[in-house]
Amino acid sequence: MDEKKFSSTVLYILKELNRGNHDIQETDVGLPYEEFKELIDTMKLDKLIDGSKIFQDGMLDLGTTYITSNGRKYLNSNS
Repeated sequence: MDEKKFSSTVLYILKELNRGNHDIQETDVGLPYEEFKELIDTMKLDKLIDGSKIFQDGMLDLGTTYITSNGRKYLNSNS
């Protein structure tokens, strides 16, 4: 994924979470499931979000995901 697509996708996910939408799907951002899961994991490692869960069977749960202070800074700087 190129940097522009990466940034716009991260921004979209942060905006949706900020609106209280935890039902974000890979189809919403036009990514295959594995890439979407990797992106969520990267966002968590970069401390933009927390609370997401990736289970051993590969399922992703965003039900308790929230934006961290770093995520809010990113959202404010790029909106």
